Amino acid sequence: TLGKWFRDYVLISLTRRKVPKSLAVLLTFTLIGFWHAASWNFLIWGLGLGVLWWLDSRFSWIARATAWIPHEGVIRFFRGSIVIALFMWIGQLYEAKDLGAAWGLMKCMLGMEAETPGITKGFRPLETATWFALVLALGIEWLTPHWTRWQSNPKKTMAIDWVQNAVLIPLGIILCFEGLWTSQAFEYFIF
Repeated sequence: TLGKWFRDYVLISLTRRKVPKSLAVLLTFTLIGFWHAASWNFLIWGLGLGVLWWLDSRFSWIARATAWIPHEGVIRFFRGSIVIALFMWIGQLYEAKDLGAAWGLMKCMLGMEAETPGITKGFRPLETATWFALVLALGIEWLTPHWTRWQSNPKKTMAIDWVQNAVLIPLGIILCFEGLWTSQAFEYFIF
C-alpha cells in the first residue's frame, strides 16, 4: 500500500540517516500529499496531517482533552471522533480548487464567516458513502487497539474476525463501488 511504501522507503530511510523522527514524519506526510497531486493544496494537506500527528505524539493533547471522561469506551469514541473531525477539517484542502477556497471552507467549519460570498456552495450534504466511511473509520479506530489484546482469546478473535468480514470489509467494498458509480472514471485520471 501507499502508506507502507512511504513508511519503508521514506520514513525508515530518513530515521536510519539520523533525521529526527518528528522531522522525518513531517517530510513523509508532506511527500504523501505531493504524491496525490503537485499543488499547494496537497502539499499543505500532507504537512497538516503530519503536524497533527506531531502535536498528538508530542503533547498527547487528545488523551488529555478526553481524560475527564469516566468510561473507557466513551473515551475511545470521543478520541476517534476528534481524529475524524480534524481529518475532515484538513480534508478541505483535498477537495477545494485552491488555497483560498479551502481556507474559506475551513473557516466555515469553525463557525466563522468566509470572506468569499457563496463559498459554502462547496459543502454537500453527507452522502451515503460518507456515512459508510464514518462507520468504517470509527470501526477501525475502535478495533485496532483491541486486536493484539484479543488475539489470546479464541472467542474474541472469532468475534473480531466476524466483525471484520461481515461489516468492515463490505463497507470498504461499498465505498469503492460508490466512488466508481458517482465519478464514472478512474480517480487518478482527474489529477
